[in-house]
Amino acid sequence: MVATVDTRSGAAAIFGLPRNMAGFRFSDGSEFPGTSRGILNEVYKYGWRHPDRFGGPDPGINALRDVVQTTLGIPIDRYILVEMSGFADLVDVMGGVTVNPQRSFDAPLYYEHPEEYEMITFEPGVQHLDGAHALAYARSRTNSNDHARMARQRCLVTSLAASASPLSMMGRLVELLDLIERRVTTDVPASELPFLINFAPSVASGEVAFVGFDVDYRTDRQTLQGDPVVDIPLVQSTVASILQGDAGAEIPNFDLSESACGL
Repeated sequence: MVATVDTRSGAAAIFGLPRNMAGFRFSDGSEFPGTSRGILNEVYKYGWRHPDRFGGPDPGINALRDVVQTTLGIPIDRYILVEMSGFADLVDVMGGVTVNPQRSFDAPLYYEHPEEYEMITFEPGVQHLDGAHALAYARSRTNSNDHARMARQRCLVTSLAASASPLSMMGRLVELLDLIERRVTTDVPASELPFLINFAPSVASGEVAFVGFDVDYRTDRQTLQGDPVVDIPLVQSTVASILQGDAGAEIPNFDLSESACGL
């Protein structure tokens, strides 16, 4: 998931890349071979297997950033890598998150150990979730698919941003910094956090542009394993159109957070 924000106007967009797409390239023009299938989900591990090529404290992130930048055609200035349990903790530190699912679906609610869970059902309508339930909401593909899950994840991020008032966030800054130290890997300097916290309300949460690069952004080719091949020129032209303010009905799978999430 890639978020881009204009710090002058507050305009924002979120782009979702499916984990099972293939056909990616690095910035030097070489194809991403992967370890077995060549899908996006394998790039991070590939980077760690080739630290001499990607370097840095996290070669996996460097490999993934390179591929995603090349695919979208925009630079990625910062990254945030959050453990699953860390995501739940973040939601709790933020005081929970409000969602508005449009249809019911089942999800595994995990306990302390990954193998321990129970199946729960999310019903349509506005509801406020704690961290554990937010994680279940974000992870589930039961009676669903990757693209529906990606849409829910984008809505969760938008809802969290909408609830991040400077007053409440500054009051939780110590908890946030402790959480970041324990559960988050990022190259966002701590010195930038006060600016980001104060800037958050400038983003019009109901007008965040959403694009999930789903079936409309595939070529007519597949890998030998049957994975879809991404249409990189179409992805790049879509990103450029949105950043230039030209988004409209002609862009496949485009939506605004207000209508997509029921905010």
